[in-house]
Parts: sequence; C-alpha cells; structure tokens
Amino acid sequence: MSLFPLQFHALSDLISAVTVLLCRRSSIMAERTGGSGQPMPTEDEQTAAIERMKLPDRIGEPGSNGAAFGIPTTVTLNVFRLHLEKVPGKIFKFDLQFIACGKNGKDFEINNALHKSPEYLRSKKRHALVAFLRAAHESEKEYFRQQQIGDPDVNYWRHCCAFDCGNAYFTAVELPNHSGAIPEELWKASDYTQCYIPNCEGPIKWELKKAEEFRIDGEFAKSPQAQAFFTILATQNLSRSDEIDVKKDAAYSLEGETTSEHKELRKGILAASRMVGSDASIQLHSKIGMFFKPQPLLEYLRESSGKHSTMELVAFLRNPRASERLRREIFNLPLQMRHIKSQRIFECKGLAATSAIETTFPYNDRVVSIAEYFLERYQYRLQHPTLPLILERNKRGQSFHPIECLDITAERVSNQKMTPKGQEEMISKSCRAPAVLARDLETSRNIAQLDTTNKYLNAFEVKIKDGFSELPAKLLAKPHVIGMAGIKPEITDIGKIGYSKGSSFKFAGPVKLEKPIVLFIVDNAIDIASP
Repeated sequence: MSLFPLQFHALSDLISAVTVLLCRRSSIMAERTGGSGQPMPTEDEQTAAIERMKLPDRIGEPGSNGAAFGIPTTVTLNVFRLHLEKVPGKIFKFDLQFIACGKNGKDFEINNALHKSPEYLRSKKRHALVAFLRAAHESEKEYFRQQQIGDPDVNYWRHCCAFDCGNAYFTAVELPNHSGAIPEELWKASDYTQCYIPNCEGPIKWELKKAEEFRIDGEFAKSPQAQAFFTILATQNLSRSDEIDVKKDAAYSLEGETTSEHKELRKGILAASRMVGSDASIQLHSKIGMFFKPQPLLEYLRESSGKHSTMELVAFLRNPRASERLRREIFNLPLQMRHIKSQRIFECKGLAATSAIETTFPYNDRVVSIAEYFLERYQYRLQHPTLPLILERNKRGQSFHPIECLDITAERVSNQKMTPKGQEEMISKSCRAPAVLARDLETSRNIAQLDTTNKYLNAFEVKIKDGFSELPAKLLAKPHVIGMAGIKPEITDIGKIGYSKGSSFKFAGPVKLEKPIVLFIVDNAIDIASP
C-alpha cells in the first residue's frame, strides 16, 4: 500500500470520479436506468432510436428558423451518500512548504516558484510539486507510519489520509508540526523537478504546520471545507491506476505525449462546459471558446433573464447580485456591430455601470452623450438608451457599445492557428456513428466502476446510489463548416476534414463531444438522513 498522496489531475481524475453520459435521449435513459425491469436495448435498437432523433436545423439551411441548437436529452450522474456517524468529527488543514537553496546561495520557496504559472493546476509544474511531496514521504516513512492505527490499508486512508491540494494538506487527524529535509539524490530522481527547478542544489527543506481546523459533524458537514475534503478523498482514490483501468487519451489526460493541439482541445472541453439555468449546455470550440447561436444581443439578454420589458431589464442588469449568472455568461461573448458594415468581431468584457444617456465624452469641441453621438454620427436614434452599455477592452483602453447595436456572432477559426493534424483531430472528436456512440456510452460507464467495492471509499463509509440522478441537457449536432473563400470542405463519417493549407473555415454550428463531459457534484452530497 503506497503512502504517497496521489496526483490530482484537473480532468482525468474527474473522469474516474463521476461520468456524465451525454447524448442519450430520455426515453432510452428511462429504459436503461429507470428500474422498470425491462431488458437493456441491443446495440441495433439503440442505433435506431438515436437515428430517429431529429437534429436541429443549421444556419443557412432551407427551413432554418435559428430557434436553437441541440435536442433535449438527459445528463446522468452518480450521487455520493456519506454516513456521518463513522466519519471523523474534524478535519485539519496544514500548510506544507518546500525551501530550496539556489545556486546564488539564497533560499527560495518552491511553492511560490511553481505557482507563477497561470496554468499551474493543469501544467506539469504541479507534477513537480507532487514529486517533492512524494520525496518527502519517502525520506520520512517512519514519521507518516506513526500516524497509522491497525490495518494500514484501511486506517491510513480513513484516519490519516493527507491529500496534497496545491501547497495545502487536508487530513482527518491532527498531525504534529514537523520538518525535515529531502536529500539531493532523492528529489533529483524526478524528471519534473530537474526540469522546473533547474537552479536548485543540495537538500530541500520541508515544513508541515497546522493552519486551520474544521468540524465536519452535523450541519458543519455541508461546509465548503468539508466538501472540499471529501471531493479530494473521492477523486484521489477513484483515480488509482492499480484499482481502476482508465483508458488513456492524450487529448483528455495530462500523461503521455501531447501536442499543443491536444492541449488546446482539452482546454476547450474544460472551458466550454457550463450550466445555463436548468439546462446543461455542453459546447466545444477548438480554441477554448464556444459556439453561439447568432442573434441580437438584446434578444439573448431578454431570453436569458426572462425580463422582456426594457424597464424590467434595466433594473435587472443594474442589480449585480441578481444578474450575476448572466454577467458571467456574456463575459468573452463574441460580438459584432450591426449599425455599421464591419467584419470586426470583439469580445464582451462586461456591463458598464452607466447607460448611453449617462456616458459622455468630448466630440467636436463639445461634450456629448453616446446616445447623441449615435444620432449625429450614424443617424440612428437609440430605442433603449437607458440600458447599460457593453464594455470592450482593447489595446487603446475601453470602448462602449449600446446593447441594441450588437449581435452575437459565430466565431471563426483559421487553420493557420492550428496544424492540419490538430484541425483533423478536433473534427474527429466531434462526431461518431450512432452505433459507436451507444457502445462508447456503455464503455465509459464500465470504466468508471462506481460501486461500493472500492475499499478506500468504504473506509470512509462512502456509498454510491445504484440509480442515476437526471438533469435536462442538450445533444449538440455535428459541426457545420463553411469555407471562407468559397471552399466547401468535406467531413467524412469518421470526422476527418479535407482542406488545403492556408484555407480557413467558419464553424457556424455546434459539435458533439466524442467522450462524455464529467461533472462532479458536491452540493448536497452529504446525506445527513442516511441510516
């Protein structure tokens, strides 16, 4: 039994924790998991059911009304139940520091050096810190063994179970403050540490100090600290390679050889999953962004807020608390001006605190409001001048735009930013044949192996419901690709796209994920009423 805390990968751990099966219609889900006792449908029956689904009209096709992308389906997830009676009454947070000596003779903290990376949690720099953590355990085996009681396979994980979370430790027992040193030959055994801490020499000192203490009994079990602790516990244990055979995929895993295109694809999957009201919209873009339905921004805000009168919408948008979710959704939304002929696309950086009649600036030796400027410059009288303005941040500062003069636009992608292999990879991961889809759904579910046989979860009395909880969601259509120079690229059944070097495309429709997106829900995860 290894005492080493395990790496906490941003996405691969979650894939092992809870699988959300997208692209399955509610009728199929009811038959498969609704407890009706009916036999599971065959692959042919699943294929026929999926092929009967009516895909939405795409932009530019005859009869398209632009109403929506995607067809209704369900998102399924497992829900954890934890028996509080046998869960430790307290958890403790410790700060773990690593101090190294540079070649210039000055000490520096490795944690801070690693945290300078903006992509720290998804970068190999995190692996370097985990390598130091393991080296500390290796050099202080006896110290950590002393915290065990009885069977190490159970009690270490149940009573000690210290988990690395950046530079913090969450544990179920109060460890004594401790310090030590990692010999140079031990920490240099890792390629990660040599790569990211090249200017270090000699032993590395480490110090473990108690930072905070949290109760996790009763109502305190629903605290963010307790939920974070159990999240780390579940994801770390379920991702053990010797317990669960998780298939590796370079585009979804931090391990193995990955190209820059793989990394961009993974970022896109992470950034493109979001909750919109009660619907889970899963959308993918090859460069981190999302696909959006082209429509007037004012119409989008009215639909999302449910406020159709201008007065109600103004009051709603001026209330930061009430409009918090909507403000997050419009951040980085691709927009285009509709009052002038321009192909320029910019991103929304938020809502201004003032309206078009309140915001003034000098123009032709006088001070005018934005509403007056539009009337004079474009001969356009604003119909809703009291609405807050949209902010565009550019190199020259901030620009203001009236909401009614903006359209949401489909983003454009040029293969000059991606290699042909990367472009092909993105498309190939966006569509599958129905029979392959049904088979992959079942395979993903089997890979998860979310049952009560996991001895580490059993040590914490973590139980998983046999059935699935369901949420409404959307199944996205395969991508609609338009050549920007009159080119009509062909997409094969397996998702490969044909194009010549230097050509560019406009993705006017959404795409499907090749693998299920994963959600790990910790809200209400702890069931106090459990026997």
